[in-house]
Amino acid sequence: MFYPTSKRSQRWDAIFQTVDGWRKGRPEPKTWNNSLRGYIRANRRSASETAYWGSKNPATLPFITEHFNEVLRYAVKKEESVPHSGQSKGFIKIIILEREIKGVGTAKLTVGVRPDGEMMHYCITAAQADFEGCNLATC
Repeated sequence: MFYPTSKRSQRWDAIFQTVDGWRKGRPEPKTWNNSLRGYIRANRRSASETAYWGSKNPATLPFITEHFNEVLRYAVKKEESVPHSGQSKGFIKIIILEREIKGVGTAKLTVGVRPDGEMMHYCITAAQADFEGCNLATC
């Protein structure tokens, strides 16, 4: 995948620690999303998928480490689709949401909907960045 000392590995660690810490720091690892009018739940898979995909792009780091809860709460629904890959196995629907954060850019939040209707945070990545570089020592 990538070497332990690489910049990507450092980003992976920072992202995973943020998401997993957020999840473990709550009695119920979920938050209300205004656009979907429902709770989005985070689990261990949420942390690992976000860390994997988010670490590929240095611009994603500040969205997660500094604005994670804001993205989950205030992202606005942009599109909805049927899962088409093995990665989204277990979901009946995939929802793409976006949240623009002034001075940082636009975050893309992917949410999977399970057959029982529960919405699961799947991944956050940068859709567009408004800055040069990132805050993890010249990513």
